[in-house]
Amino acid sequence: MMLKRFFALCYDLFLLICVWLIVSTVLVIFLKGNAIPPNSLWYQCLLLAIAQVFFIGFWCFGRGQTVGLKAWGLRLAVDSSTQHSVFPPTIPLKKAFIYFWLGALSLVLMGAGWCFMRGNTQQRSWAERICGLKVGV
Repeated sequence: MMLKRFFALCYDLFLLICVWLIVSTVLVIFLKGNAIPPNSLWYQCLLLAIAQVFFIGFWCFGRGQTVGLKAWGLRLAVDSSTQHSVFPPTIPLKKAFIYFWLGALSLVLMGAGWCFMRGNTQQRSWAERICGLKVGV
């Protein structure tokens, strides 16, 4: 399961990099061929905002599946053990927002959240446990 999640993330990152390249090309055209200044805070914030909209958009409005999750047969859903609904509800924006930032923090900390998965029987990262979400089939 952990390898499926890793490869799904790789798929999504390839697609996200393509989106970043398209946006960067449009920006260079808008700047009349001038390069984007190195270490531009506004540009880094723009790329981060695009990543946030990309993932949260898929999770909340794409039935909990990014392109990578769909390719590997996975889905992000609200943990049914914490909900009393027969059908898994859509993921609330607030939970998706927190999940995105906890996942980003986990990546910055060299996958600390995924290392936490190996130690528990439910195979859930600490971002999933905090947000009440789960990745499954």
